[in-house]
Amino acid sequence: MHAGSSPAPAAEVVATSFNMVTVDGRTATEEELREGNWFERKKKRDVPVLASVGGGEEPARMKGYRSLRGSRLAERSVEKLPIRLPSEALKIVLRPSGGVGSILHKIGSLNLACVIAQAAGVDLMEAAKDTVIPNVKQQSTLIATTNEDRARKYLRIKGLATSMDSVVDVTAYEVAPENCGKGVIHGIDTARTSEQLKEIIRMDECNPPILGVRRFGEGQTIMVLFEDWRVPMRIFMLGMGMRCYLYRKKYEVCYECGKLGHREDVCPNPN
Repeated sequence: MHAGSSPAPAAEVVATSFNMVTVDGRTATEEELREGNWFERKKKRDVPVLASVGGGEEPARMKGYRSLRGSRLAERSVEKLPIRLPSEALKIVLRPSGGVGSILHKIGSLNLACVIAQAAGVDLMEAAKDTVIPNVKQQSTLIATTNEDRARKYLRIKGLATSMDSVVDVTAYEVAPENCGKGVIHGIDTARTSEQLKEIIRMDECNPPILGVRRFGEGQTIMVLFEDWRVPMRIFMLGMGMRCYLYRKKYEVCYECGKLGHREDVCPNPN
């Protein structure tokens, strides 16, 4: 360049640095680099940057994190079995009013097994062949047995005598097996038992083979267990086509104390 000559026009330069972009001699501003169409790399994820700070819109990454966190909290609300049970074992759940925690505090774990056997009318030597697992997190008790006769007796339990003048109301039901299809039907009157409903469903040849029927609590909703994984859209009962919905596992939540893991009917702190 000679002295006194005018400066040469700025040439277009392609930046080699990740932190600078030069276009026609003018440096791009921070606002231009943070447009809504750009993506910011964070922890191996491409997350759209918000167009304006404080705009009230939640990034997709935060929504996914909260959803994942909620799923993990729900999974931790379910107590894991401390021992491996036989695959052919029948599983019965007892839900005492007020939860099993208060019963354990009052009579202890060993006496709980004796009280259950007494309520079911099962000899202690025979009951010792079964497995009793108290579940304080879900405030229930799981009984596993390979004997169908004892399983039926456990299912007939209506109360546990924790003392001479104290009987705790109990709801008993059989746990649905994992290797079958499960359907849910609403609007079934409570006057019919599970055995009666099972026979009604088996009467109609249009229905697929079923393993059994279970009622949810004292309400008008039942679960139908199918031999096959496939669940039909309709089940015919006494000629009436009833809508059958696919059963989806739900995590229990207590509306009395607001905690996960147990229902309000077995809440140890109802107040």
